[in-house]
Amino acid sequence: MPSERVRNTIITVVTTVWAINFGAGLLVPTYEPDQSINAIFMAIVGGLFAIGARNSNKSDGGDS
Repeated sequence: MPSERVRNTIITVVTTVWAINFGAGLLVPTYEPDQSINAIFMAIVGGLFAIGARNSNKSDGGDS
């Protein structure tokens, strides 16, 4: 499992690229981003958030 720092760095980088990709679709009329990119970015960020929540729950000693 990645450390919290690595997880946060990856989330920040992916979210930044995702925002640039979204902005390019709005600002550049000829640019049409592939819609599967949104699903890929969402899966990466969502998965890392889920891993972080799971690790946080284990470190708290709780298993609700």
